[in-house]
Amino acid sequence: MARVAPGGMDGGTVMEWLDPWWSTAEEPENFHKTFEAQLRLEICEDDPIHGVPARIVGRGKGDDALFQLLDGTGRVVFVHLKWGKLPDGIDDNFRTRSRVYESLEAFAVDRMLLDHRE
Repeated sequence: MARVAPGGMDGGTVMEWLDPWWSTAEEPENFHKTFEAQLRLEICEDDPIHGVPARIVGRGKGDDALFQLLDGTGRVVFVHLKWGKLPDGIDDNFRTRSRVYESLEAFAVDRMLLDHRE
């Protein structure tokens, strides 16, 4: 079982990451900026997280990524990035590949455990 405990990211929680997921906390700032810019590029304008500041906190299989929404809600969002270069070259159905979780714990239970079992 994934363990989430008080006291980690931004005073929030500490995550026990299960394979294939891993924390990006120790990655350099340019790594974070690259992923955050790609998220802004790929999210459709009508997606509920469009325009919400976010910071990458975890990586999964392939292009799977987990972002902490920096809106004070504690929510995180799972996305499968496509690494498209131009906004008009990105599939309009991208938002179907994004999923907002109310908390890091909800992500751990609903997504990370399933990925770990595969």
